[in-house]
Amino acid sequence: MGRILRLLTTPRLLCRYYRTVGKMATLQDDAHTIFRSAVSAVLPPRMLQRVLAVKEGAGSATLECGGREFRLDGNLYLVGSGKAVLGMAAAAERIVGRYLVRGVISIPLGMEESLRRAGKSLILSDVIGDDLEVIASGPTVPSTHSAEDCLRILERYDLRGAVPEAVEDAITSRPGEEGAEDFPHVHNILIGSNLIALREAERESQTLGYLPLLLSAAISGDVAPVSRFFALLARVICSILTSSPEQAQLEREILHLAATMAVPGLHLAKRLQEVKENAGNADAVCALFGGEITVQVRGKGKGGRNQELALRVAAEWHRSSAAMAGCEVLFLSGGTDGQDGPTDAAGASSYPGLVAQGVESGLDVERSLNASDSNGFFRQFQNGRHLLVTGLTGTNVMDVQVLLVRRHAERP
Repeated sequence: MGRILRLLTTPRLLCRYYRTVGKMATLQDDAHTIFRSAVSAVLPPRMLQRVLAVKEGAGSATLECGGREFRLDGNLYLVGSGKAVLGMAAAAERIVGRYLVRGVISIPLGMEESLRRAGKSLILSDVIGDDLEVIASGPTVPSTHSAEDCLRILERYDLRGAVPEAVEDAITSRPGEEGAEDFPHVHNILIGSNLIALREAERESQTLGYLPLLLSAAISGDVAPVSRFFALLARVICSILTSSPEQAQLEREILHLAATMAVPGLHLAKRLQEVKENAGNADAVCALFGGEITVQVRGKGKGGRNQELALRVAAEWHRSSAAMAGCEVLFLSGGTDGQDGPTDAAGASSYPGLVAQGVESGLDVERSLNASDSNGFFRQFQNGRHLLVTGLTGTNVMDVQVLLVRRHAERP
C-alpha cells in the first residue's frame, strides 16, 4: 500500500519585544500592511518551502516532509481539493519536479482564471481549533462516526431515497469504526493555520512600531457581542495609553464581556497588563485576532461577515459616544481567502467617526445593517476607500482582525 501524506501547520510561540512608534503612515495603511503580511505567511509557495524538500543521493531520492522522510521510487502522487489547492499543487510540483507521477485536484469554478489574473497538499486549516477530522471533512483522518450515524443523518433529513445508491452502498459496506492504528500509512501534517498568519502579522506590526498583542486565533460567535468586544477593547487600550480616569471601569466591563464570550486562549487580563507595563514606552498598540464569526442574514443586500463586523464596530463606537479624544483608532477585518461573502472585497476597515461621517453623506448605518448590506454601505462611503480588496489569494485560513490604537502625539 502506498503512503498517504497530508500536510497541515501548527506554529511555535513567538518571543515578543517592543519599541516606540516614530513617524508612521496612516493607520489604514498600517492595517493593510499588517493584513497582507498575515496572508503572505500562508501562501502556498512559502508554506511548502518550509516543510517540503527533495534530497537526492547517489541513485536514490528522498522526500523530506514535516520531519519525516519517504523514499521516492515512482510512487509519488498528488491529490487535493479546495480554494487554496491550485497554488499548493503548483508549488509542490515545483519542489518535487520529475518525481511526481500523476495528480488530480478539484478547485472551485473560476479559481484558475482568478489566480492567473492576480498573478499568484498537504492541509490548510480553515476551522477553529485545527481539528483534522473537520478540515475538508477529514478525508485522511480516522472517523469517529459509525455507519449508523451516517444513516441516521440521511433519515433525519429524509434523504435515504434521494442520495445516489453508490453513497448508501459505501456507507453500509463500511467496516467497523477505525482508529489511528488502522491508518499507519497516513501522515497528516498541518502546514497552514490562522495562528501562523497571526504570528507573521505580529512580527510586521512590531516592525511598524506597534506593541503587538496576539490575543486569540479562535474568535467566533454572533457578530453582535463580538463587535461590542472590539469597540470596548479599543476604549480600554486608549484609556491605558492616555492614563484615563475611566480605565478601571472600562477594564471591568471588558473582562466581564470576555467571560461571557468564552474565547479560547484569550487571557485578556494578562494581555492588558502587558499594555500597562509598556505604556510608558509604547505610543501604539496592535491587537490581533483570528477566527470566524457568525452573521445572520436579515435582508437582501450584499455583504460578508468581515464587512458587517467592521460596520458594527463603528456603530458601537457611535452609540457609546466614546470620544477616545487622546487616540487614533482603526479596526480592520478581512478574510484570508480574499473574498468576504458574495462580494469582491475581502473585508473592510472602520473608525470611531465613520457613522457620523456617513450620516453627513446621506448614508444610514442601521438601515444598511438591517438590510445585510454592509458592502453597499462601504461602496458608497468615501468612494469605497475603506473596503479591503485583495482579489482571491489562493489560500484560506479563516479571518484576521487588526485593531490599531495610537496615542496622539503631545503638542509642545
